Amino acid sequence: MLKNKKLIVGLALVAMIGQARAEKASMPLRVHPSNPRYFTDDSGRAVYLTGSHTWTNLTDVSGYKELTNLEELGGFKGHLEWLRSYNHNFIRLWILEHAWDAAEGATIVPLPWPRTGPG
Repeated sequence: MLKNKKLIVGLALVAMIGQARAEKASMPLRVHPSNPRYFTDDSGRAVYLTGSHTWTNLTDVSGYKELTNLEELGGFKGHLEWLRSYNHNFIRLWILEHAWDAAEGATIVPLPWPRTGPG
């Protein structure tokens, strides 16, 4: 009996997930009034934010094997397309704000501000 209940619940979850689809928010989001774990727009429906994480999604770290190189993913635009292909609707930008350890031969480019001096 318990096995059948698990099967029924599992099938119901699969059916609900299959109906989920990405939609644009019609208005700015705010905290849902009856459930602060979610956001809502003017429709009154809950909006669930979902996304993926990588440390180097704004700048490209080249020459350091431990971090994802965005160039391998097709650059920032490729990263956004990958997120969209999974119906993600949230992105958190991480930036490494310094040059990398030159002894390892790694670099971080481009930096999000102009250089102010020579070199």
